[in-house]
Amino acid sequence: MLRAFHFGKKKATTLTFHWNPLDKSAGVTLSDGNLTATGSTWNTVRGTVSFASGKHYYELIENPKLQYGTMHGFASGSASLTAHIGSSHEGWGSYHYGNRGEQYHANAKVSGYGYAVNYSRFMVAVDMDSGKIWIGVDGTWHNLGDPVSGANPTFTDIDKSPLYPAISTGDGSSTLPTTLLYDPPAGYIGYVGG
Repeated sequence: MLRAFHFGKKKATTLTFHWNPLDKSAGVTLSDGNLTATGSTWNTVRGTVSFASGKHYYELIENPKLQYGTMHGFASGSASLTAHIGSSHEGWGSYHYGNRGEQYHANAKVSGYGYAVNYSRFMVAVDMDSGKIWIGVDGTWHNLGDPVSGANPTFTDIDKSPLYPAISTGDGSSTLPTTLLYDPPAGYIGYVGG
């Protein structure tokens, strides 16, 4: 189930990060100034920022193929770079392919949902202080989620710190946009590619 989330005017202040060329599997190729990650068979790259406290938000533009797709979310600094980010206790990932989405932690499917095939932006929010993550698509949070009120997070068992934004490439690619399409939820710091 998805919940529509309406955002206000765009925030002028955002912070930047990119995919870290020194913290990736050899199977990940970075391009576009380290904003686009491409690879195959579950290779992972972490971002250049990490979060130990506070509320943080970023978006992704994904170009998955229909067989394996891509997985995005958060991983600790100890998470394997040669497995998808949801494959251990060190990561929380949302796997997207075709018109399906599934969430994984500790190599177990946590939940799943459907969405339109022609999606444009994935939204990711983490509240490190409450240990919760929300995943959304095109302005709509999964499972009627609301990062502002804390309702219905995608993941609730965040027990690692610090966490890094991360992407596992499957057989697709993901790009960090240089502008946000949606406002960060109230109280969250927004991040763009840069």
